[in-house]
Amino acid sequence: MTKLILPTPSQAEWAEREIGVIIHLDLPVFLNDVRYNFREHYGDPLPAELFNPDDMDVESWVLAARDLGAKYAVLVAKHCTGFCLWPTRAHGYSVASSPWKDGQGDVVREFVDACRKYDILPGLYYSVSCNQYMNVDKPGLVRDRDPEKQRAYNAMALSQFTELWTSYGELFEIWFDGGCLPPEEGGPDVAALLSRLQPNAVVFQGPRGLPSRLRWVGNERGVADENCSSIMNEGAELLDGTREVLAKGDTLGDTWRPAESDLPGRDAHRARSGGWFWAPDQEDTVKS
Repeated sequence: MTKLILPTPSQAEWAEREIGVIIHLDLPVFLNDVRYNFREHYGDPLPAELFNPDDMDVESWVLAARDLGAKYAVLVAKHCTGFCLWPTRAHGYSVASSPWKDGQGDVVREFVDACRKYDILPGLYYSVSCNQYMNVDKPGLVRDRDPEKQRAYNAMALSQFTELWTSYGELFEIWFDGGCLPPEEGGPDVAALLSRLQPNAVVFQGPRGLPSRLRWVGNERGVADENCSSIMNEGAELLDGTREVLAKGDTLGDTWRPAESDLPGRDAHRARSGGWFWAPDQEDTVKS
């Protein structure tokens, strides 16, 4: 008898929500140099003092998402520089060390509160695969491969995940950009912590073994294959799967793992960082 492959309740709710937004914010948006690339500045992270937005209205982000018709929203809590938009206790590289609100601000708190106020399900992005501040790059390994530094990084990442997954209530989606290296390959044991702290979240590009995973569609154009199946083989991962497999799925697979189709709000060829971040004098790159 053929096994019936079905979505989890969380995956089914995610499908019903249909449209979400992802909001990117990181230190490079405060630079005039739109060509800044964190990979060219390892060992020289941007100063936390750069983070000092004028009159930032987080509720307006969520209201814009609601007006679009989005039913969920994901905030980039930590992108590849390693700077944290919440006052993490794991290190000093965060909003707590910035002049914004005299170091007392918390962008993640404002975002989650706004989502709940306006009936938008909140999610958080955290790139564990890249961290300029900790000298880590894809696939989540310290660049000099020092075992002690790797253990310290893994412990720091788990500490920050614990903060994010316990301090802001239940999250709808947890987004891992670039995947999540498993412990047997040197990464932190994210799956066990996530299963315990946020068991109902859908997880984009998360570690194997979690029941409610989503996959990347294989492009950043917001386009899915005409025959895009939500069924995949459990072993078909971003790091070892082809873009064709990600785009089409596998109707003979063994797990329900639908594709999330993401795209930036700006022209990827002309705007900063592939169109994901705001930059000065680039309003002509905004899509209609």
